[in-house]
Amino acid sequence: RSLRVVPFDDEESSSVVSSAALIAGTTIGGGFLALPSATVPLGAAPSVLGLSVVWLFLLGTSFSMVDSIFMLNKNMAASVPQ
Repeated sequence: RSLRVVPFDDEESSSVVSSAALIAGTTIGGGFLALPSATVPLGAAPSVLGLSVVWLFLLGTSFSMVDSIFMLNKNMAASVPQ
């Protein structure tokens, strides 16, 4: 097998949005790896409950953000003269 190399000057791979998503993903991912070890003193049940509540909150905020982005794009597209 050979690995597919994506050119670095490709618009999709070098956009600001994809760069921000990469940084945000690694930051959030590192935090989630540390959360279980930080909640060990509470016990298993409270830890699972707390992490589930945090996960649901983050899921809701991500849906809100996606909805806002789509509405903004829709409004911007509607305001551009044809």
